[in-house]
Amino acid sequence: VFREVPALFQHKNFSLAEPRIFAKVVSESPEERQEQLTSYLDLVEVCLLHQISSRQDAFFEALSNLQALQKDVTVACSKVHTLRTGVRGMQANMVSGTMKVPQLARRKGNLMDLQAVLEQVTKVTDARDAVEALFTAEDFAGALGLIAEAQRTIKEHLQGVKCVEVIAKQLTDY
Repeated sequence: VFREVPALFQHKNFSLAEPRIFAKVVSESPEERQEQLTSYLDLVEVCLLHQISSRQDAFFEALSNLQALQKDVTVACSKVHTLRTGVRGMQANMVSGTMKVPQLARRKGNLMDLQAVLEQVTKVTDARDAVEALFTAEDFAGALGLIAEAQRTIKEHLQGVKCVEVIAKQLTDY
């Protein structure tokens, strides 16, 4: 098709602004040249239409592939976002759980210490009640032994515990 169009028109530097090229193009009579140029234009248009139609299937297939890839990328990005959110949540749970271990161990120790103190308070309270029972039964030696043991417990284990101050005074008064 392009063999019928002169090489002058196919040159990459073709420009009618150049006087030499303009003189060659318009050297023939205007009617003949216009008809010749129109036929060249028709040839080029037909050639372009054939090339476009021969490649349109490949173009639309590539466009379809591009749209499918775009959907896949969107789905993948959504999944990545969901996974990252899940990982952040798991990390937060793991870190907060790990950080609670020392706190829980410290709390356990404190509760065990409290339990020991409460057991001592219970022992002293029970001793006071037993001392009163021994006095009633007139077992003064047993009462004195129990008083001494209760006072030793208060002195060694319950120093500064407010709730046993009254009991300590009662034991001293006996």
